[in-house]
Amino acid sequence: MKETIVTCPFCSKEITVNYSPSIRYSKTEITATLGRRTKWFHTKERYETIEDCPNCHKSKKEIQKALNGEMLMKPKSKEDLKRQLEELGLSGKL
Repeated sequence: MKETIVTCPFCSKEITVNYSPSIRYSKTEITATLGRRTKWFHTKERYETIEDCPNCHKSKKEIQKALNGEMLMKPKSKEDLKRQLEELGLSGKL
């Protein structure tokens, strides 16, 4: 893991995190009927927060979830959802 400086997803200020880039690795299977097969895989890039954000006071867990893509940055408003449904051709009541 490499220590890097990234922007906070909530307040856009700089914070320090540990970053692990995506790694490509292979797995080889040997069977009697199919012979040797090699499959390639990728790991996900990971962020590990070191401290809470000093500017917006968000916790380490919240920042880490937002950086890893497990959490939405901003929740969608009802107007955005309604507009999106109308664009898809689904008009209904919310």
